[in-house]
Amino acid sequence: MAARAFGIGLVRYKSISFGVSAFLAAIAGVLLAHSYSYIAPDTFTFALSIQVLTMIILGGRDNVGGAVVGAVLLIALPESFRFLGEYRFILYGLLLICMLRFRPYGLLNSKT
Repeated sequence: MAARAFGIGLVRYKSISFGVSAFLAAIAGVLLAHSYSYIAPDTFTFALSIQVLTMIILGGRDNVGGAVVGAVLLIALPESFRFLGEYRFILYGLLLICMLRFRPYGLLNSKT
């Protein structure tokens, strides 16, 4: 609202930010495809989507450092729970529910 009050064209800046984020996503996709040497739809599973979502929510939605901390935690912790097999996804779900209930802005976000 403040930017609009000063006459700044929001549509232009939203379009620019969309274009830049699409460019960065394309670069990430190219690097991933080069790393895997083969990309198929079954490469990206539902479990992977849930894991990435949990990483972002755990660390903080408005904080890049928080997302990194969430990623490190959710990559390191399942290794200690590997003996549970596929049941570790239940832990992901419980962690996600607890984070949304008790720390809705993440671990590293100052909003509480």
